[in-house]
Amino acid sequence: APINVGENTLVSYAAEAGKYALDGAKDLSPYAQALVDNLPSNEDIAVILRMVRLDVKKSTLNIQNTSEYSNLIDNDRL
Repeated sequence: APINVGENTLVSYAAEAGKYALDGAKDLSPYAQALVDNLPSNEDIAVILRMVRLDVKKSTLNIQNTSEYSNLIDNDRL
């Protein structure tokens, strides 16, 4: 279910509301692997999360889609 986030808060989920996140066949889930692969980049967090979403969709053959709830202000870089 959608949530209300406080000011300057970001919540990222491995799957859409009402859906399940896949475990994956390796040590990390598709979502965790995508985070590991993309977080080191020096991009804006919104860009990073879109890259994570794309990687998750690719690795799960479009079965899983991530979701975020955000109320970030100003500096939204990691």
